[in-house]
Amino acid sequence: MQYWTLALPAAVVFLVSLPAHELAHAVVARRNGVQVDGITLWMPGGAARLHSEAATPAAEPRIAAVGPLTSLLAGGAGASRSNPVPRAAHPGYRRTRGIPRPIQEMISRWISLLPPPKVKMTAER
Repeated sequence: MQYWTLALPAAVVFLVSLPAHELAHAVVARRNGVQVDGITLWMPGGAARLHSEAATPAAEPRIAAVGPLTSLLAGGAGASRSNPVPRAAHPGYRRTRGIPRPIQEMISRWISLLPPPKVKMTAER
């Protein structure tokens, strides 16, 4: 399998997750009565420009947390599609107690995206 076949969907998920992250902040802000002046995007991230602060103290953490939650969900969706090999085929795959299964899946799939270590093999005579 070519690397670009995995890189292209990863790039698409990344580029879609940037506006989705900021749009999530804006939607939750509007639902909590905060006027949104606009959204500014650039490659490292973006910013939802809010006209004022949240009306209630409870709305502030909701507005702040929904963006990273959206990014986490987008990352999990991308990671869940990134590993073409079924987990049963991985040697040494085992379940860890105490960690919820979706978190286990996300961690194992992100680890599977890492490049393999470079091993230098030499033959002795």
